[in-house]
Amino acid sequence: MTKYLTKFPNGNYFIEANYFKAELHFYFEEKDAALVCYRVVADASRGSYTEESTIKAASILFDNEDWENAFDYYQKLYPLAENKSTKLLAAVGRLRCSYNLKDWDNVISAASDIIENEKSNDEQRRESHYKMAKAYYAKENNIRALGLFEILSKEVVSYEGAESKYRVAEINFNMGKDSIAENLIYEFAQMNSPQAYWLAKSFILLADIYYKNGDNFSAKHTLQTVLNNYKNETDGIKDEASEKLTAILDEEQAAQVEEDGLDLKINLINEDSEDNELFEEGEDKFDLPKPAEIEEETDREDPINNSETNNE
Repeated sequence: MTKYLTKFPNGNYFIEANYFKAELHFYFEEKDAALVCYRVVADASRGSYTEESTIKAASILFDNEDWENAFDYYQKLYPLAENKSTKLLAAVGRLRCSYNLKDWDNVISAASDIIENEKSNDEQRRESHYKMAKAYYAKENNIRALGLFEILSKEVVSYEGAESKYRVAEINFNMGKDSIAENLIYEFAQMNSPQAYWLAKSFILLADIYYKNGDNFSAKHTLQTVLNNYKNETDGIKDEASEKLTAILDEEQAAQVEEDGLDLKINLINEDSEDNELFEEGEDKFDLPKPAEIEEETDREDPINNSETNNE
């Protein structure tokens, strides 16, 4: 194949030669070399090997985590597909690539195609609902996201189900529906979910609800429970709980300092008022003597001077 392509770079069997060369490389797990040839066939005018080459090119790119180029080939495959199974494969590829790219509009579009495809199975539809919900959540369309999360939250054994249960409570809290959010968290706690991360996130959210409603004692107790019982030290849960607990304690300390300062100021004002009253009220009030009285008093108290004056 290589000799033919070298000798006849624009030969009549150029596409066929590239396709079979790609297949040989793929068979011997020379994926990068295979990709080059598959892309030549996939990018050429539509022919007998276009669909298969597009599938293989997209798959290799996906495995290489080249999400953008993989998405392009899955996108190209969808209208090329001659049956619903291949369309499903293309839609799943589009969904996963666009999700990794955070391309939320294409996530929603691909998820819809999967859900509507009669060949999709329960796991694929579940993945589609989950990623569609996350897309709407990222786009801040909480009403659409809430409806999808509610569907997924009926079970909390899976990671997606547990996160969905948390998101339903979180969205309700953000919409000001504190009592609904609180009850959802209590319900989650009773469902024996193995997903400790999302259960802990729910308890942190419960502490936020307590704090918002002025119940600092319950908020602190809930956060301390997370810190005491959660095992993972590296996934951010303990850091979040510790930060929130510290913030509450700092706020309370600042409030106490302000209150103590206010009490001291009031006490000082009261003491100043009492001191002023000592000089303004009661029978012990005194007046300064007049000048004439001072002279008269001096004459009476200095007998020696008075005696000398009389003798003269």
